[in-house]
Amino acid sequence: MTSTAVDLLEPEQIAQVVRHWETIDTPFSSALQSGVSPAQALGRLGVRLCLLERYPESLAVLNTAVALSPNDPLLLNNLAVVLDRAGHTDHAILVIQRSLSLSHAQPDSWLLLGNMKKMRGDLAGAQTAYETALALEPNSPLAWQGLGLIRQQQRKFPEAIQCIITCLKQSQPTAPLLAIL
Repeated sequence: MTSTAVDLLEPEQIAQVVRHWETIDTPFSSALQSGVSPAQALGRLGVRLCLLERYPESLAVLNTAVALSPNDPLLLNNLAVVLDRAGHTDHAILVIQRSLSLSHAQPDSWLLLGNMKKMRGDLAGAQTAYETALALEPNSPLAWQGLGLIRQQQRKFPEAIQCIITCLKQSQPTAPLLAIL
């Protein structure tokens, strides 16, 4: 792992990944032929592979995309999601933090970071991430819910209740949300 939490790839490794997928994946090949950059085509392929729960392949493809375009926040976010789903949450946190250092105004990425930090037991880090998401998107029901759950774990019940009520005002009431309240 590098200081940016992204695997370094040699140019020949990158070319090999592109050639491989170009020969076996029609949507990827079509994207390249239509003028989409290899990094963007690989990013789309990586997301498709993730949705199919083919995490090792998705990670290889997204690492290649990020090697081609290391300052693309969307590619970094997608890589972080796959890393997290593949059970590499600590690495995912580093990658999402890299993305946020490149572009702060990403409320969904702050929300993702909050969820990952909460899962790791870093309540203060999760709280900061949820609060940042809310500063960027004040009507985010998921950020209000996340912050409410943090407040509940911190035993700050009046604040937790207010967060969940705000969440309910921003979304359709569901049985789980009402149960939390």
